[in-house]
Amino acid sequence: MAVRKTPVPTFHPHTYIGFGGTLNSGAEYPEIWTCGIRALDVAAGALPVADCQAYADEIAPKLATWFGYTSAGSGQQGFPASCKLEWLKVNNILPNGKYADAVTHSHNYAPIVAGTESGHQVAFQPDIIALAVSWTTDYKRDKAGRGRIYLPNYHVAPTAPGGMTVSAAVTTDWVNTGQKLLDVIRNSTGTHQATPIIAATTGEFHTITGVRVGSTLDVQRRRKSAVPETYMSGPWPT
Repeated sequence: MAVRKTPVPTFHPHTYIGFGGTLNSGAEYPEIWTCGIRALDVAAGALPVADCQAYADEIAPKLATWFGYTSAGSGQQGFPASCKLEWLKVNNILPNGKYADAVTHSHNYAPIVAGTESGHQVAFQPDIIALAVSWTTDYKRDKAGRGRIYLPNYHVAPTAPGGMTVSAAVTTDWVNTGQKLLDVIRNSTGTHQATPIIAATTGEFHTITGVRVGSTLDVQRRRKSAVPETYMSGPWPT
């Protein structure tokens, strides 16, 4: 019988910036949310960030400001007040996909950072629903040509009750929100700067050059693991 072999990941060495927290504190069984972006050190060229902890310390307050943004018609969108930003982790990644250091370089927010959209405390749809934010590069057909994250934006209102699409104004604002997140990762005014990239397990990587948001709501299935499922059953025919 033939044995199927799983290819070993071969990443270009880079830095992974992960962040997350409680998805919906108002839920009966709160889930966690997490997002991540890969990057390279600006000063070192195509190498990982030289000092992950120093970089994490620099971007931590900027990420908190981004997450705690209050929507006021100026483009960027805020997050629901029931959603929390609790931690930031920065780790260099080896070609095999594992952490380069035994110690995780992190920042735990104390106090935690809550979203600011208090008017949207009650989700318009289940909190596993999200409007995906996609990253684009100049290499559309490459394995490292595109990427996406599912930000915790379950409070986004569809164009019609029960609908699965949002308006162009909403997608435009979330493009702006994605751009500002990349600004945080880039940290252009800081001592430790990083270039956001898409990296594939084939070793290919490309610099992110754009943000794209579609009008159709998506599902992040991994954000329902905390919910215990119960069943009802009955005989048939009765």
